Parts: sequence; structure tokens; C-alpha cells
Amino acid sequence: MSDDLLVFMEEDHGEFVPHIEKTKRKVLIVDDDDGIHAMTKLALKGLSFEKYHLEVIHAYSGIEAYKTLQEQSDIAVILLDVVMESEFAGLELVRKIRNELFFDKVRIILRTGQAGYAPELETIEQYDINDYRVKTELTRERLYGCLMTALRSHHQLEKLEKLAFHDELTKLYNRNGFLKSIDQHEINSEKSNYLVLINIDQFALLNDHFGTKHGDDFLINFSFLLKENLTIISLARLGADQFALFLEITEEKLLEKLVELKCELEVNGTAHQIQFHAGYSSWNPRASSLEHLTHSTIALKKAKDSNSYEAVAFSEIMLKALHERSEMLTSLQQDFLKDKLFLVYQPQVDINTHNMIGVESLIRWQDPSGHMISPEVFIELAENSGLIIKLGEWILRKALNETKQFFQEHPHFRVGVNVSPIQFEQDNFIEIVESALKEQGVEGKNLNIEITESVGVIDSEEIKAKLQKLRMLGITISIDDFGTGYSNLSSIDNLNADCLKIDRSFVNKIDTKSGKSIIKMIIDLGSHLGMQVLAEGIETLEQHKKLSSYGCNEYQGYFLSQPLSLKQLEEWMRKSEEE
Repeated sequence: MSDDLLVFMEEDHGEFVPHIEKTKRKVLIVDDDDGIHAMTKLALKGLSFEKYHLEVIHAYSGIEAYKTLQEQSDIAVILLDVVMESEFAGLELVRKIRNELFFDKVRIILRTGQAGYAPELETIEQYDINDYRVKTELTRERLYGCLMTALRSHHQLEKLEKLAFHDELTKLYNRNGFLKSIDQHEINSEKSNYLVLINIDQFALLNDHFGTKHGDDFLINFSFLLKENLTIISLARLGADQFALFLEITEEKLLEKLVELKCELEVNGTAHQIQFHAGYSSWNPRASSLEHLTHSTIALKKAKDSNSYEAVAFSEIMLKALHERSEMLTSLQQDFLKDKLFLVYQPQVDINTHNMIGVESLIRWQDPSGHMISPEVFIELAENSGLIIKLGEWILRKALNETKQFFQEHPHFRVGVNVSPIQFEQDNFIEIVESALKEQGVEGKNLNIEITESVGVIDSEEIKAKLQKLRMLGITISIDDFGTGYSNLSSIDNLNADCLKIDRSFVNKIDTKSGKSIIKMIIDLGSHLGMQVLAEGIETLEQHKKLSSYGCNEYQGYFLSQPLSLKQLEEWMRKSEEE
């Protein structure tokens, strides 16, 4: 019998420990000495490890230990002889545990029978070795202390892992856990694999109507639905209403399954029809898991932007377009800082008397090659990037500064400034408007703020209060592009605007039955609400005559004038007055 075993036998007092239901924790003993296995087992007998019940597993070589770890990934602590005379022994086994099996949580206690042999500090740090002991020093109490420390450390790491890699609500992976699980999975390159993103539609509305608890239950039930209907390698919840899946499947079968998922889901006795957008990318071994997630995100955005509920596959063309947009945004930001953007003004007049009412300020951007970039393109970039907040303030101040020369001679002349919903929602929006008016010495009556009807959908006291403050300043409100977005009587009532602007897309269809009906409906609505109605994009005398006969009040468009530079506007107004 070895001396080590005698040390433990002398310290074994045969303490009685009552049976308590405890959490099972596996301890793997790796040693090529049968006596050490027997000694360790005897030393652990009768010891109470707080809330843990130990299941001791034995391996007599590095190869056997490695195989055991492959089969049982839930081992908490390893007691490892660091100088075994076998393949994959000692630190080589530790390296494989950390770098091949990716077992980060398992605690490793190195033991050796050779005093003076100890791993370097760099090795201990590199392989996250929990402890190092000479076997003759490991009395029963010291072994207990080492194991208890290791078990507590393992428990803390489990808790941290749940926070770092799992979604608390659904218990699925979060983004970090999802990417890590894919990286650690042995992907069969001969099979087709896909990373899929699913974004549930109208989830915020469900939360508003049924409450957040019901919404949480919906997400949990939806995660169960995904597991039941798909053979998934990895599943995660990435955001409030977004799920990510990695699975081995054919593209045809994937699309079939995604359609099948759009079924009724019962939550707390209420049936909900599932609807979602989806984007996916085919696995390419040359790309990382993060790159695939990015690709699927691009495809999902494409699906949402196209307003189609068909799943969209990622293509390199999308990536190229994204890079081009990124380059354009960089150029826009640089040119904005260099003051290379400028304003033009399109005149607005009374449709019957032709009296000048004001102008709409329009921003323009000319790239280094001399090409004019469409505002529809770069305004969207500005809104998506947040640049619109600074850009919008610049437009407001610039428009007031350039047109204030007309206000003294024409007291009722107004300049229209388009305001993005993102701008309007800023807490300091009213302060910015007040500051701009004061800075330029302009009265509120000379400013017309044009907002889209989407602002009216935000039925909040804050929005109504902002609109009321603007009116108190004498500012008029126009609803731009009316009828193209979320038009409803409720939104119009919330905005309580002064003017409805008929979008040019309707004016272009004035000769069609539907176009004519929509235009008349907008004009009648404006009349009943005591609002002026202004038509945009009038290009022909015929359009002008028809709109006038329908009761439209004001208009702008190329039939009257194209957008003009400030100098051109001065000349245009001078000629108009002479006529």
C-alpha cells in the first residue's frame, strides 16, 4: 500500500453525512496508478461537498480520458496526473481539452508524485489550470479544499456562461453563444448548411395589446415550435423578436419548413397567426460564422425592405450594394463637413390667383464627379446613420438665412422645410427651431414645417405637445406626400395640420379613374378639416386646370418652375412681380 494512501486512511474519521438531495457533479480522475484511484476514492468517502453529490469517473490514460470527455461533456473537475507515461498525457491532454474540445468551464487540478515538477506560470495561465499539488501533500483536508474550490469555481463559470451565452427568457443561445456553438461544431462540408434569421412581424403590437407577459410566452412557445419542426444544430434568440438558426438541410426543404412555420400558435388560450420575414445564407467554409450572420442579416433587411414575406437568400450582389452604400455615406459625411451640400427652392403659388405663397427648400448633393445624387437615396442614408439630425438642423438654419431677405417685402412669404420623423422625435427639437428663428431674426409665421404622416401615427401626448408649441410660435404645419404612407383619419387628427400636400405620384395619375378619385378624396378631406391643399409635381396645363376645378388651393411643379438656386429665385420673383 502506498504512503499516500496511508496518509488518507489516518485522516479518515468515518464521519456520518445524512443523505440530502444534491446537484450531481462529475469528477474525472486521470492517473495510471491504480493505487491513486483507490486512495482518492477512499479519501472522498463520507465527505460532504455542500450542495453537490460527486460522481467519480476513472481513466487510466490520456487517451481514455480524452474519449471519456468526448462522451461526457458535463464533467466539472479533472484530477490529472501531470507525468503519466502514456500518449496524450499531462499538459498535452490539457491542451486538447482547452483547444480541441473547447471545454472552458471544466476545472483542472494537476497532481504529481514527483516533487519539484511544476508547470510554468505561463502554462498555468494559458491552459487555465485551477490548482497544482504534489500527491504526498494532498491530505484529505487539502484534497477536500481543492475540490470544493474547483466546484465553486465551476458553478460560478456556469452562471457566467448563462449570462454571457444564453438568453434568459427562452434559455436559447444569445448572439455570442450562437456564434461560439457554430464555431465548435464539426460542419459536414459535403452537406448543405444554412444560417437563417427570422424576424417576427408586429411583435411590438402584440406586446402592446396583450401585455409583455403574454409576449414573453409567445416567444417561448415559438422557440418550442422551431425545435419541434426543424432539426437544428444551433438555435438562438438574438433580439426581442429575432431568432437565428443553424441547420443542415437542403434549400428546398428549408423554404418548405419556413412556410409551414407560418401557422397558428396558441398562447394562453389565444391563437396567433405567425408572420415573419426571413433571410438566410448558405454555409461557405471560407467565411466565418460572424460573416455568415452578417450575410443573413443583409438578406433579412432585403426581405423587410421589399415588404415581401418570402425568405430572401443572401447574394454577393447584396454585399456589393452594401459596400457602395457605405462608401456613399462616408462621402456624404465628408461633403457635409466640407459644406458642399446646398439648397434650392421651388416656388409655391395660389392655384387660382397665381399669387406667390412661398417656397419649399430642397437639399442637393453633387458628388466629386459632378453627378447629382438623388435626395431619395442620400436622405435615407442620413436617416439610417443618424446624420439626419445634424443635417436637418443645418437645412433649417440655412433655409431661414437665405430666404429671410424676402420676408420684409413679403410679410406672408413662407419657406417650407422638410423634417424627418427622427428629427421631430428628438427631445430638443423645439429648442432647435426656436434657436434658429431667433438667430436669423425670423418670425414663426414665415416658417412652414413639412412632416410626413407617419409622425401622426405616433399617437402620444409628447408629439401633440410639440405640435402645439410650434403653433404657438406661429409656425404652420404641412403633411408632405399625403396618401403614400400610413394615411388614416386618426393620424390626420393627431397632427391637426394646416395643409395637405398631394404627392406627385397621384398627380401623375390624374387622368386615371383611381388617380382622379384619390385626388378628389384628399381635396374633400382637406376642405372638411379646414386645411389648405397643395398639389406637388404639376407639369402640364391640363393637370393645373383639373386640380383647380377639383378645388385644390395651391401648387408647385415644373409647370410653374423648377427648383431654383437662391440667385435664380431672386430673379424669378423679380420677373413675377413685374408681370
